[in-house]
Amino acid sequence: MLLSTMSTYGLHHLEYNALFKMNIRTHHIDYVGSFPNEEFQRYWLYTSINECNGKLYFTPGSAYEIGVYDVKSQRFEKINIGITKQDNDLSKIKYARKFMSCFVYDNNLILIPWCYDKTIYYDTVAGTLSVSNELFDYFYTKYKNFTTFPGYLCCLAGNINESEIVFNLFCSKNIVFFYNLQTKEYREKPVGNEQRTFKFIEYDDKQVYLYDDKANILIKWGIEDCKYSECHIADNVPEFKPGVWLVPNIVVMGKRKKI
Repeated sequence: MLLSTMSTYGLHHLEYNALFKMNIRTHHIDYVGSFPNEEFQRYWLYTSINECNGKLYFTPGSAYEIGVYDVKSQRFEKINIGITKQDNDLSKIKYARKFMSCFVYDNNLILIPWCYDKTIYYDTVAGTLSVSNELFDYFYTKYKNFTTFPGYLCCLAGNINESEIVFNLFCSKNIVFFYNLQTKEYREKPVGNEQRTFKFIEYDDKQVYLYDDKANILIKWGIEDCKYSECHIADNVPEFKPGVWLVPNIVVMGKRKKI
């Protein structure tokens, strides 16, 4: 994970409890420290970083609390999400992979459940935390019989604009979901035919890019005009083996509109 803060980059290892900083000009990397009362090594410990009002917020994957680093005071802090370290049973997927995507809207930190059963809202100004089961309950009740992996909800999500995000479910359905960070309203839309299922998603301007791992197809879909097109990736890859993910992630390069 990497986050830019003026003349330095903040870096955190996906597996180790360690924060580093890199000077952009010299590329020199220094160890900053680690979060207290947390495992030193564990896969998916923290999965993403957000900055708000001079603090870095670390999204818990297998960690049991939100990690916080105050850039000015250089202090490590943690925010409890309602469970103890003893509750954090990593043999259960809801604890092993809690959150992947996190967003900041109007000084609020919003954690979208990956395999956890709650959405978390943290007011960074008031210092108050609230939780909701509504998003998880809706998706799980409607699509639990179609999930590709038991318990998976939202792996990766991206901003469409300041207040709305888009994501796909890990399920055998050709659907994408839109969630409003301000109103907490959500809606779903079908993309392509019913044979399509999606693993990864990326957004650029008015286009959504999706990856169908079963057919190894990259899909471009217009949010407003619903224009749909496919690119058969495997046609240009020698010695392709069916069932292998050729695309581990999607990244849109170049300039994009500021949110």
